[in-house]
Amino acid sequence: MLFDEKLRALLKKRILHPEQLTEIDSEIIKSYTKVLTILKTDLADFSKTTKEYGVIHTLALLELKNILIEPIMQHYKGRLLKDEGDSLFIAFESPDDALATAINFKNAISNHNQSAENNYKFNVCQGLATGEVIDVGKNAFGDAVNIASKLGEDLADGSQIFVCENVHKYCQALPGINFIEHHAEISDITLHYYEVT
Repeated sequence: MLFDEKLRALLKKRILHPEQLTEIDSEIIKSYTKVLTILKTDLADFSKTTKEYGVIHTLALLELKNILIEPIMQHYKGRLLKDEGDSLFIAFESPDDALATAINFKNAISNHNQSAENNYKFNVCQGLATGEVIDVGKNAFGDAVNIASKLGEDLADGSQIFVCENVHKYCQALPGINFIEHHAEISDITLHYYEVT
């Protein structure tokens, strides 16, 4: 189940007692809302790689990706929310830890690719967004999750790291990191975001 027993009971009560909507929503917000930074990673050219090398080879690449990111994620206190196919959703308490994870992961992949056989070279697109989410432990729901997903999967390409405006505001003064501003219309939303260079 996606939700713990308390949240399930509150949601069920919300369905059955719409007259108590305000009180129930307040309880859910009080119990489950957090400000988190969500990092979404997505294996670049996943379908093409699978077609070219087969499913088992692609699974090996996914495991290689996990081997590279796990120590970085743990070092920066990231919490894995979900692992979906070629994508990971990771939650962080602070945007700078999330961005440090993304940059170090990109560097680890680059170092790996320098000596890897061609069929074991890969890149990961990454998107980061900060905001209030409903945090249910092994998953989170809210704009930050949706925006991180759009940035990491729909807009980023190759090894790009894209961050939302909130992450940019928080991290823009960090030394050695540059940002290039972008705008895009996606799913009827205008996104203002930044590429990390």
